[in-house]
Amino acid sequence: MRILRVVASLLLVTAAAAAGEHLQCGTSDRTNEQIRQLDAWSAAREQMLLSKGARIAPNATVRSNIVVLPADDLNAPFRHPFDLGGRSLVMQRNGAQSFNVTNTALAYDDDHGIEVTLPAGKSYVEVPLTLFHFPFFDRDATTLFISEYNGIYLDAPAEYGIGQYGDVELVAQQQAVIAPLLTTSESQFGQVPKIYVKQSDDAITVTWTTTGTRLSYDIQAKLSRTGDIRFSYRGTDAVVAGSVIVTSGHEAWRSQLTTLASIGDVANDVSSRIPATAQAMLDIDRTTISRVADSDVLEARIKMRAAIEPKLIGSATDYAGFFVTIGNAQSSFYLYGDGSSEYYTGAWGGGLSSPGARVEGDTIVMTIMQSSIAPWSGKLLPRSTTYLSSVGATADQSIFELTTDASRSERHTDFSNASRTIDGPLYEAFTIPIVSTNTTWKEVKDLYYLQDGAFDAVAIYQNFYTDLIFYAGAYSSGGNAQVEGITASTSVGPNAPRTPALMHMNKVGYSWNATPNNAGHVVMHELGHRWLYYFSIMENGQKKFALNPLRQHPAQFVDTRAAFSVRTDHDASVMGGSLFNESAGSFASTDFANFGYSWLDLYLMGLADKAEVPPLYYIANSSPRLGDAYYPPPSRTFQGERRDVVIQQVIDAMGARKPAYPNTQRTFRTLFVLLADPDRPVTEEEIAAVDSYRETLREKFPIATGGRATIVTDFDGLTPPRRRTVGR
Repeated sequence: MRILRVVASLLLVTAAAAAGEHLQCGTSDRTNEQIRQLDAWSAAREQMLLSKGARIAPNATVRSNIVVLPADDLNAPFRHPFDLGGRSLVMQRNGAQSFNVTNTALAYDDDHGIEVTLPAGKSYVEVPLTLFHFPFFDRDATTLFISEYNGIYLDAPAEYGIGQYGDVELVAQQQAVIAPLLTTSESQFGQVPKIYVKQSDDAITVTWTTTGTRLSYDIQAKLSRTGDIRFSYRGTDAVVAGSVIVTSGHEAWRSQLTTLASIGDVANDVSSRIPATAQAMLDIDRTTISRVADSDVLEARIKMRAAIEPKLIGSATDYAGFFVTIGNAQSSFYLYGDGSSEYYTGAWGGGLSSPGARVEGDTIVMTIMQSSIAPWSGKLLPRSTTYLSSVGATADQSIFELTTDASRSERHTDFSNASRTIDGPLYEAFTIPIVSTNTTWKEVKDLYYLQDGAFDAVAIYQNFYTDLIFYAGAYSSGGNAQVEGITASTSVGPNAPRTPALMHMNKVGYSWNATPNNAGHVVMHELGHRWLYYFSIMENGQKKFALNPLRQHPAQFVDTRAAFSVRTDHDASVMGGSLFNESAGSFASTDFANFGYSWLDLYLMGLADKAEVPPLYYIANSSPRLGDAYYPPPSRTFQGERRDVVIQQVIDAMGARKPAYPNTQRTFRTLFVLLADPDRPVTEEEIAAVDSYRETLREKFPIATGGRATIVTDFDGLTPPRRRTVGR
């Protein structure tokens, strides 16, 4: 499995268009894997609801050629809006291990005290307790670490690269933290709140306030000398995602493990392709799956035959992968050569340096929420796997048997209704949903009697935020155009069913969707992934991804000048690269003008003959270094070595495109869908915005293809929506 590592500085695409940054596309192998797992989770959950008679049939309407489909727990799962605005949570200390929790009318101290300033380069400020010690579980705190992410820690807080906290990240938290609304750098949209601290003889009160177009809140935490805690939410009108959490990080119940499966593995059975230095640490010794404290929390431990050392993995960007697959869900831990890590679990996803997984000497420990796995019970054959990216090979695998029953009690608290004693951690994750593009398309197909083969693409927008904002501007599944010679993948091509590219196009009006021009760029980019950019070329007798080192996108150093101008006389491919002006070994990029398709793009799309594709080039050993994907810095000059590429190199590596131009498809069809917030009506402005994106694609796609292709975006429903009886 390949993973496209996301650099932390690129995760925040919130103000990309305004800040002059370019589209970050989430199209990748990892995204496709999450799509698959999310689809399986939604399908299994639907069957469970149907068996209980609890599934409500989806409905839809068509407005301005756009299918408006209400979001639900299957097409947009994990949606949990913040619901504590205008209230207070009172947590009365009940001994050293628990709290009596009550949701009450708002109590708020208008005297904020003194504003504190974060030290340069830090996301928290250290505040000594000068008037009393604060009793918290088994500790007496003398110093608090107050974070810009609305948390109070008893030790210097760790930094995580996740987009939003979910149950798995909160229940696995190993730091002592008290947070009325724990956020991340991504869910803060780059905003730093004002922080105020007031100390008295009997309490310390911390207030966080921020006002912005995407985020606005006024929240407070009061820690009393007695150990009692009060969270107050005076203003939370624009909270996207955040979590309430109070934990010591080491509650006793965490160590109450019931083993569900534990199996040893044969020694010294690691693939011979793995370097000898890394074999022992990738040789599985034992895999153990346990249930934690009779809850829906599972712990997976993969013990290796030697300590796991990042320095033995390879370069900083090489990684060792450790996977646990249960049913349809795979939990994946990636440890890089520089010591950083990523953790992804089931349908939920994950991110950089997640608290949900860790290395303990020779063991990988993963926290898994059974509720995030497709519902299952009975006997399964899970597996644990190790992998090394530098050689592209599985190192070891262990398949074993696991028998268990349905998910047990959930650990999280419903604070909107809380009036009980809780032994910690006290937590509730308020999250924005993760769109299941497959489920969305399945619901639309079922309602309107549609077929996969009738559409080339489905553009799915939302009028609410989704987790996409944390890592990309949009993505495409690519689908299957039933074409040979454009990819080496065996899962697509003429022998597999024709399916449309399912395109997650983000929130209406957000970032690159703020204007029709930019939104048109994005939809043409994602539509391009139906054919692009999965090929290799033959270079020096070897197949290489010289033009697209990260697959899916041309590198910044590739000259991708457009075959036909769409908006400027120096247009380049919407997929990436640029039109460079060469002079005596120097290469000057133009301003951003990626609105067309290159001749190579058109060949792969079936809209140009191989004889029409002129030689192109890329800049090797560029200085300053150009990146391996997307668009180069505009209007800059670079040094480097020009390396020419001809179309025959593509054909030598991939084989000829079949069908070949001119005997190829010329009319394409894209359906536009708006997933609608179930808590409010869709506005005319939102419909008009999506309609403008639709019209931009319909107008610009033929221009970008030189009039060789048209795109149909009209849809009137064709037949009335199907009415079904659900649960029978």
